[in-house]
Amino acid sequence: MGDDYKRVASDSEVARMKELLREEMAAGALGLSTGLEYDPGIFSAKEEVLDLAKVAAAAGGRYISHMRSEDRQFWPALDELLTIGRTTRMPVQVSHMKLAMRALWGQGDQLVAKLDAARQEGIGVTADVYPWTMWQSTLTVLYPKRNFTDRAETEFILKEVASPDDLLLGTFTPNPSYAGKTVRQIAALRGADAATTLMALIAETRGAGRSESVVATGMDERDIVRLLRWPYTNICSDGELDGAHPRGFGSFTRVLGHYVREEHVLTLEDAVRKMTGLSAANVGITDRGIIRPGMSADLVLFDPATVAERATSVEPHATSVGIKTVWVNGEIVYDKGRPTGNFPGRALRRTRTIPEDAATAAPLDQRIDEFVRDEMRRQRIPGVAIGVVNKGDVIARGYGYANLEQLVPVTEETIFQSGSLGKMFTAAAVMLLVEDGKLALGDPLTKFFPDAPLSWNTITVRHLLTHTSGIPDYTTSTFDYRKDYTEEQLAHLAFEQKLEFPAGSRWNYSNTGYALLGFIVHRVSGQFYGDVLAERIFKPLEMTTARIISEEDLVRNRAAGYQLLKGEIKNQQWVAPQLNTTADGSLYWSVRDLLAWDAAVRRRAILKPESWEQILTPVRLNSGKSYPYGFGWSLDERDHKPLQQHAGSWQGFKTQLSRFLGDDLSIVVLANLAQADPSRFVDGIAAIVNPALTVPQPAPIDEVEPQVTDTLRHLLDAARAGKLSRAEFAYVRAGFFPDAANAYKQELEKLGQPSRMQLVERRELGDDRIYLYQLTFTGGTRYARLGLAPDGRVSAFSLRERP
Repeated sequence: MGDDYKRVASDSEVARMKELLREEMAAGALGLSTGLEYDPGIFSAKEEVLDLAKVAAAAGGRYISHMRSEDRQFWPALDELLTIGRTTRMPVQVSHMKLAMRALWGQGDQLVAKLDAARQEGIGVTADVYPWTMWQSTLTVLYPKRNFTDRAETEFILKEVASPDDLLLGTFTPNPSYAGKTVRQIAALRGADAATTLMALIAETRGAGRSESVVATGMDERDIVRLLRWPYTNICSDGELDGAHPRGFGSFTRVLGHYVREEHVLTLEDAVRKMTGLSAANVGITDRGIIRPGMSADLVLFDPATVAERATSVEPHATSVGIKTVWVNGEIVYDKGRPTGNFPGRALRRTRTIPEDAATAAPLDQRIDEFVRDEMRRQRIPGVAIGVVNKGDVIARGYGYANLEQLVPVTEETIFQSGSLGKMFTAAAVMLLVEDGKLALGDPLTKFFPDAPLSWNTITVRHLLTHTSGIPDYTTSTFDYRKDYTEEQLAHLAFEQKLEFPAGSRWNYSNTGYALLGFIVHRVSGQFYGDVLAERIFKPLEMTTARIISEEDLVRNRAAGYQLLKGEIKNQQWVAPQLNTTADGSLYWSVRDLLAWDAAVRRRAILKPESWEQILTPVRLNSGKSYPYGFGWSLDERDHKPLQQHAGSWQGFKTQLSRFLGDDLSIVVLANLAQADPSRFVDGIAAIVNPALTVPQPAPIDEVEPQVTDTLRHLLDAARAGKLSRAEFAYVRAGFFPDAANAYKQELEKLGQPSRMQLVERRELGDDRIYLYQLTFTGGTRYARLGLAPDGRVSAFSLRERP
């Protein structure tokens, strides 16, 4: 188009652009980049940009854009970029994302919400951002209509986009002395008002060989922080060696010094990720950005305690401090404060083939990293450790903080509490003693507890292992979590509980039953149950940091547990020391320990094959029907293939181990927040590894039992009014009344009446019929789970955000 660019391109010109772009893509270009706020891009039509983007997408590239507007037309400009991502299904990136106008300041949350919604839709949108409220460009970019002599437009710019004090000239070739002065200062020198001066400065540089640049303060610090924290923004500089903006020399060190060390906006790990691995992933470079064998060795050695920028708008070329050594492609290019003279850099080209889907363009571990950080932020979890074993390949990572007070990061060695995930180890200890001949699965409990009630004579060790004993949980009315009970006292408290049903007739989860199993292990082996685990399981399997909880021992890398109270993160509540040693789930371990355990389960270590067979076989009830629980393992299905798993919850910690047998995939999740939902991490990671493992969205099914819907409607009304009746319930877990009932009352009072109730699932579970309903409220969607026993009474009732 030459100099005739101030118009929409013709069809033949667009065709020629597409031809040139195909040539560049074939030569290894990463994709298409546009600068739509600048000449000549600002004159392009949306349609021609989309046509070109389709060419890049067809070659496996991506689209990166300095959007058409960062101020007046910001939202339409963002929509244009998202439309390109939606239409082409290739990754799209906002270059140096900013809200550069006073009317936009404070809308960072709104922007992130829009980007998150786009990603939920399947648009692979990312962004880069630099850590300054100043931008650098030309004065002309302030005028999107290029109406440089329009006084009304100029006055609007100086009021809403950047004030005369905020416009600092970087260069001005007609009068070099203006460099480093603001428009207001120059106006004073010229004896003119600011609007007249700004228009004159532009006019004086319109001739050949004349140029200007400006460093403008035009963003809000709150938005910078919000955009830095978005999981999909990488750090950039958008700088140049001879630029007048400090970003060219100070962006990355400013993040490490100011936003990490001083302001704690980012963790050090996340900041480095945003400068390296995420930056590479966001532009489609796959051989650098991560330290691992086979990757290019681009490395920086720096001191986190001292690293800082020194560049300012007055001295933009001042070098940073705290940087020791820099390697590019394995060669040292900077050392001891000076360049070495080596130039090992090279042009980076696209090497990957066309991705099947934009969402799978990044390497697996990076996609998992992005998902985990996003989910942590959504759930407000301080720290998470993740372990993934995918067809033998192992990923073990820590994210966030193990201790918020000391700002200690989570690593793969961080120690979390187990919760009920420890039950599978209790089961293994019991089976070791069965193999030793010291007890049998059919032994009645009265053999080990002679003073137990006579009714316990029908309860066996097998019943305890499978939660079919009928022994309820210790209830809050009779149980004091601050009292240091002995094993004998805890056993007698269990004796006092009224059995919920005859042994073997039903399944109902019982922590009490597993605590009793620990006492049995102690009585038949002569050793504390924790010592049996240490000697016969942890040590042989090289679970080097797994152990029983102890409040008094020095435990390296121990995480703190947290809870959300009225929306604020608080420390966990304490319990008596003895209650942190029972066999229902009182273990310490790291994600590395659980990966060693998963490997042991895979190779059927420690126990005989027949013992493992019993552990991983669903229990059969007295009726002959089976229930999907073995010995300390839930036995489910996903994508019509076996899924072995268990979760845990205790003292501000949530845990889960899931083994997808048909996909040779295991996932470990350890979190330090009581309200965390590890299953969201498991489900999300499983779907990333294999989309076929995505949990299907519930769909309405025919309602052939209207009386069941009526029952649910009645229960919802009663719960909202605080009038749930114990007489209507059978076999619900101890503690449902009053705790769960009160919680549902409070939630339903806020939600009101559902506008729609749709049955989405009906199935049998043991002897019960289970129904799942999708409820639509003004305040959102909930899923109600209703279980009915053979006698018609309610055996399960819950209200959740997820199916």
